[in-house]
Amino acid sequence: MTRTQCLLKAAAIVFFLFLSLNALPLGAQETGGAISGRITDASGAAIPGAEVVATHTDTGTLRKTVSGQDGLYAFPNLPIGVYDISVTHAGFKKALRKGVALHV
Repeated sequence: MTRTQCLLKAAAIVFFLFLSLNALPLGAQETGGAISGRITDASGAAIPGAEVVATHTDTGTLRKTVSGQDGLYAFPNLPIGVYDISVTHAGFKKALRKGVALHV
């Protein structure tokens, strides 16, 4: 095999590898986001068992969760948009935060 043939063969292999690697599927882009937080009382102590509701203001869709022992809650995989977040727990006044904007 001549030097020119070797170079052409090597170039063909590199080109083939380049095309193969570019054909790999790309990961899907995110189309949503998450809202999370911690529920505490006035002294900063965690409030476990609080019901947290996220309401998508454009669609009225509700998502509910309950805060954990550490007061933490999370709403993963939410569509982008504006949400109203309400928190209720026995013995406490209902808390409401309006207009929480979720962007990707």
